[in-house]
Amino acid sequence: MRRAIVKQKALSREEQVDYLAARHFSGWPDGLFSLIARNPGNKDIGSDSFLQSVWSDIKFDLQWGFDLGAKKIREVDLHGVEWDADELPSKARDWLKKRVAEAQEFLKTRASWSTKELAAAYREEYRKATLERIAAWDKEALYNAPESTKPDFSRWRQRSHWFLEQAVVLSLGRDPDAVNPTAVKALHLKALKELGRTTDFLSNYFDRMKHLEKAIAAKHLKDPLTPNEFIKWAQARDLKLPSELTGRAGNKTNSELDADYMHPRKLHVLYSLLLAIAHKHDENIKNYDPNKRESTVPSIVSHDLERAGWPVGKKTIQTHLKAAAAWARGEKTTDADPVNEL
Repeated sequence: MRRAIVKQKALSREEQVDYLAARHFSGWPDGLFSLIARNPGNKDIGSDSFLQSVWSDIKFDLQWGFDLGAKKIREVDLHGVEWDADELPSKARDWLKKRVAEAQEFLKTRASWSTKELAAAYREEYRKATLERIAAWDKEALYNAPESTKPDFSRWRQRSHWFLEQAVVLSLGRDPDAVNPTAVKALHLKALKELGRTTDFLSNYFDRMKHLEKAIAAKHLKDPLTPNEFIKWAQARDLKLPSELTGRAGNKTNSELDADYMHPRKLHVLYSLLLAIAHKHDENIKNYDPNKRESTVPSIVSHDLERAGWPVGKKTIQTHLKAAAAWARGEKTTDADPVNEL
């Protein structure tokens, strides 16, 4: 995927200076630097007539920003200024003289630069501005939204299988329910249109998808994947994974990952204990299926466990109680599948 920053068009020396000034004096009121640099009317720089002319052009925009508490302008020197005065207020005169001196120093320094030096400074500033724009865009992107950055890893880890896109999104610490394939494609196209390149997150997503699809094509993995298979594969490639995804031991060896899956005999003992607890509240618990009928049992059991000092969430109880009931009915169970909320 394309990641290189789009090459900017060639600009004249004057345009490059204007660009650098806009960046350097970004906290100034709009148009102030241009008024000083261009000096319409060819007045004496720093004279009262020049300062009065500049003040008349900017004071309304300046006052508007000042009244709103805008922090863009260097307003500390303008507290108590007489905005409606016909003559140039003394505080405004002092403030403008400082700005004129700064602008003249900037122009003097840039004028001493060779064409090559100015072009290099422009390219570097353009690069910084582009990266700032990308960072701002990236910060607001869907994959960095609160609903995307807090996946329920325990719920996803309990699923028997993941689709490829789900596995990749989880490996990047995002929620597949929010960051789905349709959303990823739309974000990529939007980034190319607005930024001229894709973002680091999207680049990582497409890179992992590419290698995962190759592993599927080579029959090293199956589609859909089991969580265990994907984590083994990702760790073998030294891919960074969220610790919540790999479990309490972090990056484990293959043998350690295999040991994560409880032996059926031990699992069925725990199923029996869970069913015995739930049976106190529902004698028909053997037929429990949260996708078919609502039940207060998970909430009650969760509450009892919390009171005893071993808190377990309602959804986790639902998931395992569903699997336990299926086992009690003699149905084949593998990994605990998540339940659909009613």
